Amino acid sequence: MRGFNWLTGRKRQQGSTEAQANSDTGEYKTSDAGWYPAQSAAACLESRERRQLIRVLSENSPFSKPVTDAWWLRPLEQMAARVQACPASWNGPFSGPGGFTDLSLTVAVRAVRLVRGMMLPPGSSPEEQSEQAPGWVCAVYWAGLFHHLNWLSQMEGGLENGRVWYPGMSVPYGAYRVRPATKKSREMSGTYIALSLLPDAGMIWLQRWPALSESLLLYLSGRRKEAGILNSIISDIIISCGMPTVLATTETPSLEL
Repeated sequence: MRGFNWLTGRKRQQGSTEAQANSDTGEYKTSDAGWYPAQSAAACLESRERRQLIRVLSENSPFSKPVTDAWWLRPLEQMAARVQACPASWNGPFSGPGGFTDLSLTVAVRAVRLVRGMMLPPGSSPEEQSEQAPGWVCAVYWAGLFHHLNWLSQMEGGLENGRVWYPGMSVPYGAYRVRPATKKSREMSGTYIALSLLPDAGMIWLQRWPALSESLLLYLSGRRKEAGILNSIISDIIISCGMPTVLATTETPSLEL
């Protein structure tokens, strides 16, 4: 009988060096029946590769450590706990256990590093660009970190006790596993998840630049082309990671005996 490799606990790593690096911590081990134990946020981010990326984030943050922790690292921790070992695709790069967190963190870090060397928004005076620089770095970080949330609607989760778990919406409170969704995609679920993860204080601060705040919200709501240069920046980074910029809604998981 054919079954989904990732779902049954056999660790399939297809082209994701980030996901492969997680093996140094021994995470993502399953029970004989293929159930993954729920992990804390700290454990979900404990791999060598993820710790290195988080260090890069901290080094490139324009904020103090308390603000970086509250606006950048806490949303990352919350997201990682909510998605656990979910992959970012069923095939190809980042399709192994933990691929979702690896892709999201990689895109966010690369986007932040790129924007630190840019003068934004284009056409503004040097004084305006300098004043807006922290806002652009922050908006790009959130857009990069949350860019793939809608993909979670393509999977459905279950707990070992028989209850349903919705990846991204809550932290599983017991052993879990996921499979391709059998129902119609919930197109707005990614927007809901993003809004629940964005820090209130950070979003209020970003309102000092209404156009930038609006671009971020347009991007996270799925109206990405309307987000202008913010969309262009994140799209270029996604492509550099070997991922498609358009979310596939009919992606078929790979099967094996």
